[in-house]
Amino acid sequence: ACQHCHTPHEAAAESYGVCIRTPCASKAVEILSPPSSPEFAYGAFAVNPVLSQTHLVLRPYFMNASEDILIVPGAQGPEVWRAQGKDAATPLDSQKGRGAGWVALPMRSVISVPMRFPAMAEDRREAAALLELEGFGASPSASDYQVETRDLGQREQRAWTVLQTSQIPAQAQQANLDAKFAPSVAFRTLKRGELQLWHEAGHLVVAMPDEGGKPLHSQALTAIEPDDDAAAEIRCVLAALDLIGVTAEVENIVVQTPANVQLMPESLTPFSAATGLPVAVETDKPPHLPREAWRLVPPPVVQKRVARRQQQSIMLAAAGCVLVIMALL
Repeated sequence: ACQHCHTPHEAAAESYGVCIRTPCASKAVEILSPPSSPEFAYGAFAVNPVLSQTHLVLRPYFMNASEDILIVPGAQGPEVWRAQGKDAATPLDSQKGRGAGWVALPMRSVISVPMRFPAMAEDRREAAALLELEGFGASPSASDYQVETRDLGQREQRAWTVLQTSQIPAQAQQANLDAKFAPSVAFRTLKRGELQLWHEAGHLVVAMPDEGGKPLHSQALTAIEPDDDAAAEIRCVLAALDLIGVTAEVENIVVQTPANVQLMPESLTPFSAATGLPVAVETDKPPHLPREAWRLVPPPVVQKRVARRQQQSIMLAAAGCVLVIMALL
């Protein structure tokens, strides 16, 4: 809408800051260059048609990230959804993803590291988790990892640590600079006692929740379909979690598939026998906004944010110089 009269823009004036209607045309009409990038652009000139005066206008134009638009990895590629509060999210056209406020990192792009600590202060637990990651050969910055603690109030606490890798997907590198990032499992609905399987870009992903339905561990598998190979990987994952004392009761396995994919439960009988657990098939549920606040930011996005701040500082300095010169004239 116009900044002066708050009426909708004319189609020909949608790229500018105000409309060209009367009485707005009698005021200083700010003609701003449209955004040349998804991040921001700067205005050029403002013209007062009554006084025929032209003066420089320097003002940032931001493309705000929409908090309710999500980009999540689908079975075949990225999918764009709009969250509807308590209602189920609805799918959107892929072009709407440019203004997404949340981007889900595929589980192939992050490393899930389950840990167990004695009860301690949050800062000490963070330092202990960082030491564990450094023991793996990683040297993460604060935006490269996050620790989510389970069993608060208990003497022994389980923790779910997520470390992002250098395999950053294109949708994350091209995301809005103000977008937030989280592992894809944070956008899914997990249930107590259910080990959940789904597809991301053609590969299976497994997630194990705690007693409250929050992730304890999640990782991408090398298997493409729920078969003997997938069953062997799942048994290894469960054994490793049991070895470090990060376990949860698993009553059954749920394989979630897209609505356009038909998977007969009878075809999963060998998989069920190989895992020793009942297997059910469900239609994939729409994603939801993450319940936790996430600080993960891919390095390319960090670099772009730094460049944006530098450009803003330069433009503000230039604006100050222009104002000083105009005051002296």
